[in-house]
Order: sequence, then C-alpha cells, then structure tokens
Amino acid sequence: MKILLKIIALLALFILIGAVGIVYYVRNADYRSTIEEAVADATGYEITIAGDLDVEFFPTLGITLNDVRLSNPGQRQELMSTSAVILRVNFRELFNERIVVEELLASDFHVNYYITADGSSIWQSDKLGAMVSQDSADSGAASDFSELVIDRISINNTSIDYQDLSSGSRYQVANFNLESRDTNINGRPFDIQLDFDFENDGMSEPVPMSLRSNVIVDLNQGNLNFNNLAFTVTPLLLQGEVSVINLNNNPQFTGNLAADSFSLPGLLQRLGMLEESRSGAPTLTNEQLAAFQMQFSGNNSEATMPSLTLRLGEAEVEASGSARFATSTAPMNISYSVIGGNIDLSPYINADADEETEADAGPETAEPAQTDTQLPTDLLSSMNLIGSVSLASITVNDMRFDNINLYTNIEDNVLDLELTPVSAFDGSLQGSVRLDARSDEPALSTRFSTESLNLLQLAPSVSRFNTVTGNLNMEAEHSGRGSSVNALLDTLSGSTTFTVTDNSVDIGLIKQVFTAIAALSPDGSSIQQWPDIIRFNELGGYITLDEGLQVNQNIKLRMDNFDITGSGGIDLAAGNFDYDLLFTVLGDPFTQTIPIGELYHDISWPVQCSAAFDDPVGQYCGPDFNAVREIFTQIGTNAVRSRLEEVISDQVPEEVQDSARGLLRNLFDR
Repeated sequence: MKILLKIIALLALFILIGAVGIVYYVRNADYRSTIEEAVADATGYEITIAGDLDVEFFPTLGITLNDVRLSNPGQRQELMSTSAVILRVNFRELFNERIVVEELLASDFHVNYYITADGSSIWQSDKLGAMVSQDSADSGAASDFSELVIDRISINNTSIDYQDLSSGSRYQVANFNLESRDTNINGRPFDIQLDFDFENDGMSEPVPMSLRSNVIVDLNQGNLNFNNLAFTVTPLLLQGEVSVINLNNNPQFTGNLAADSFSLPGLLQRLGMLEESRSGAPTLTNEQLAAFQMQFSGNNSEATMPSLTLRLGEAEVEASGSARFATSTAPMNISYSVIGGNIDLSPYINADADEETEADAGPETAEPAQTDTQLPTDLLSSMNLIGSVSLASITVNDMRFDNINLYTNIEDNVLDLELTPVSAFDGSLQGSVRLDARSDEPALSTRFSTESLNLLQLAPSVSRFNTVTGNLNMEAEHSGRGSSVNALLDTLSGSTTFTVTDNSVDIGLIKQVFTAIAALSPDGSSIQQWPDIIRFNELGGYITLDEGLQVNQNIKLRMDNFDITGSGGIDLAAGNFDYDLLFTVLGDPFTQTIPIGELYHDISWPVQCSAAFDDPVGQYCGPDFNAVREIFTQIGTNAVRSRLEEVISDQVPEEVQDSARGLLRNLFDR
C-alpha cells in the first residue's frame, strides 16, 4: 500500500508541475526521459511513453499517459502495455494530507507473466525487491497522508497472458473489467466488481467468470474484509466471507465459503475437464447435483480447515485438514481426514465419450505420443504429510468398491500409500506403494493382491478378460527405480503369481494354433474336435519381469494337461507385444482335460505371439511353421527308428543284435 501511495503522490507532483505552468516540460521529450529514469532507478524496469502526455487544469487536475509500455531489460517480452491511463486528483485535498483520486481510468491493458524453464519470472527485479522490502520494513511508520480515497476506478478490456515453461502450464485472461466506487483505506465499505474470460490449454473456449464483493479496508488497523463475496462461473455460484486482521503485524485470516446445488458435470464440461455429451444437455437429476460448504482460518505460520462438507447427489463427504507452513528448520506439515458414505460417480462419467471413441476407431491405430511424466520428488522433500480417506463405497457405472480405506504418509522424502482390503467383484483387493526419494535415483516398490475376484464381473472393464471366467487369486510384487514414469517402467522387476478357481476358458486360440500344427503332420491327421469352452481343475501360473516390460519377461501357465512357457515383452508406447512361447500337451499322469492323440503328447510346440493389443484375438498367436516341420520330421524319424528297434529285437539273431543296433545308430545319427 505504501508503494501505491508513493506512486499516486508522484503523479500528483507531476500535476503540480503542470499547475504552476511548466507545460513545456510536461510535453518535452527530456521530461519523459526524466520519468523513464525515475522508474528505472526505483524498479529496474524500463517505461516508454510512446504517445502524448497530457495535463488537465480544470475542473480537476489530471494527467493522461498514452501508449505506455513497461519492460524488463534483458527480457524479450513486454511486461505490460496500455493505450491510455488517466488519473484525476483533487489537488486541494493534498494540502489536508488526503489523497482523493476522483478517477483512475485505464483501457486496453495487456500484461505478460512468463516463467522460464528454469523457474525465473520475467518480472523479477532486484531493485523492485529492495523497494518492497524497505516498504515492508517501514510499514509501522506513520504515513505522510492520512487518507486515500478513489472515487471511481474503471479498468476496461484488460488481458493477461500467464505461461509457465517450467511446468508446461498456460492461462489466459481476456476482457478483464474492474469497476469500483468510493474505494478507500479508512474502513468505509465499498463495492468491487470484476468480470473476465478465463482460458487454459484444456478448454475449447474461454469461460466467463465474475466476482462481486463489498470490501472494507482499514489500513491503520491492518484489517481487510470481503463481505457478500460472490464468485460465479456458470453453473457454480460460490458465496461467503473472508476476513484478514493484523496485516501490519501478525496477519490472521478466517472465512467461510459455500455453494448451493449445481451441476458438477456441467461445471467440469465448462472448464474443459469433461467432454460434453453428444446427445446434448440432459435433464439434471439429483444424483448429478453437488454442493459444498467450508470453513477455514490461519495465520502466517499455519492454516486449518476444520470443516468441509461436500454433497454428491444423496451422499455426503466430511473432510478436515491443517497445514503448518515450512520454516528454516522444518518442512511443511500437512494432515487431513476424509470420511464419506456411498459415493456414486456414475452420473459424472460421460459414457458418450467412450461410445464415440469406439465408433470413431478406424482399422488402424494411431501411434501414441511419446510422453513421460516426472515423479514429484521435489514435493516429497518439501513436506511431511499424514492423512486418511474412509468411504463406505464408490460406484462407477457397473463397478462397486466397498469398505475403502486409504492411508497416506510422507516423511523424510518417502511416500507410503496403503489400501486395506476393499470388497469388489465378489472378492477383495488390497495393495501398497512406497516411493523412496532419499537418493538421487528414487526407488519404487509395490505390492498388490486379489482374492476371489470375479473375472466375469471384471470383464466389461478390462479388455480381453471375457475369454476367461472364474475367481482370480493373485499376488504381485514389483520394484523399479528412476525419476520418471518411463524410467520406472524400464527398470521394473518382480513377479506375479495367480490362480483362477471355478474357471471356464475359451480355448478358441489354442484350437486355432493346434489346427495349424496338425495341418503340417505328414500323415495328414487332424486334431480332435475340442469344445470351445473348457473348465480346468488347475489354472495358474506366473509372470516375472527383469529390468523392464519390453524384454526378459518369463511366462508360465498351466491348465491341467496344457502347459505354456516362454519369454518376451510388451511395448506400451507402440501398443503391441512379442513373445516366443512353447505350447505343450502333457500326457499321463496329468488329467487329460484337453484330449489329443499321443503323437502330440509331451512335445513343446514353438508358437509366436506377436500382435497389437487392438488386433482381433485370433491374430495374436500362430505356430512357428519351420520349427513345427522339423519337429514332425523328427517324430517320423523316431517312429521309423522305434519300428526298426522292434524288428531287431524280434527277428535278428541275438548274437548280431548289438551290431545291428550300432549300424542303426550310425544311420540315423548322420
């Protein structure tokens, strides 16, 4: 506020110069240079007054700056520009130690706020920082002026461009308009009105927003109050009050905000966070409405939120939290608790988007963008956190999860997440995650398990699961290292073991593979007709990873007398997989669930499984025909050799059998 008083007093001084008749100097370029030098000395910025600099003498004293531009030396972008700034001051009140601004008008403002890739702002200025620090140090001193009143403030058609290259975010504000009357710092209430259009990269079009409030500013007491606060972004109307006291010493704030029922899907669509329904705006049901109210307070060392009540349809969620700000000896400490009932998120999920994706999918899959996400390791070092979320249930379309308890802990650069057993799909699932960022290369470890998870219920949610039904029991434990998601995937190691009880399996792909194998049989024999669906007494296996997903995966699957082993990997970026497998039909004593001639027993048939995830299942795997031919050749050779061995034993005199067998070995081993 002291800076504002100094600026206004400086402008008043300019008017005084004009009032005494030194009009020549006001319009003289050398005087402009004096203003530019004064701004540069005080702030480090460069100001350019490219247009006229006009002074009015009657009926009030005023100054008009036309085509003003502000820049920071060494930066390519302008900080700010405006077509005109008009200031009219009641000059006589200056002698009464009162600053009474009759009008402060500005139009066509444009402000650039850029943050470079290294996190520095184009507005950073050592001189301005020193000026603000000195003003803060002098805040307790008596002001030369006892009162500041601005009869009218009008700022029209302002735009703000905010871009942070370090985080990749960008926001734009356009059509910013500010109106206020009787603005003062002496405790008298006045109204303020803001209207603007907000846009970020995720929005299809700008979103109109507005702010209305009755404001009381008492600079002498250090108090600031926003009463009858109303923030609007259709369909949300946020109302409440915010109060700040002891601004000059130990600031403290309190407040409450509330929003009555509004369409949450409509708000998310308006903000570009949810795709609009193709069928148009549906009739809102109570399940799609949301409302909330919250209370908060704090000071310069901590902030608390004793109560937050969120209503989603018929369900309510109660939350509370607190944060103790970081000091020179300790990081920020945050705690929170969330407790809720039965939450149904289905009304907020746009089913049309999924239908559109499926309908628009062509025969070719577009190559996915190569992206990577850095892990928030800096965030882990900046805070300690402890919190919990407890919900009776969450429903998303046909999926329901009951008894949800999630615990979060961050301490000493280590993040721990623990999900206790959750009832879902007629079974349960649980897991834990630890991210240890205490070293230069963060380490991730995960554990996840399921018990009796009904695959038939899970199938609509997980592609390709409809080929297997039953109850899934699984144990998975993995670890990785790196500072990004891709680095973790490239170093992921561990194992997953699983069994499926009460199962039924669509063996269409297996039938297809063995039909192709049988077609190469020299005697032209064919595979017996197997049923499409088979129930196995034993279905289980494991998958091991060693340094990533793309290679070094080992697979083992056993289904009674059918065994699959092999190695390979998947490429998530390309959306495909490549495995070299061995299909083996085991003979006795294994249960002969898949019936096949003895010719095929206990032989490992080479099969190549290489395809895109989106390909039809029938294109996933096929036999290695060259290897299969060699196997059949060997089978034929072995059959002939076995027959000759029988002939030697039955018909060749015993005294020459050894010689005959030697000749036979020499013949077949060549």
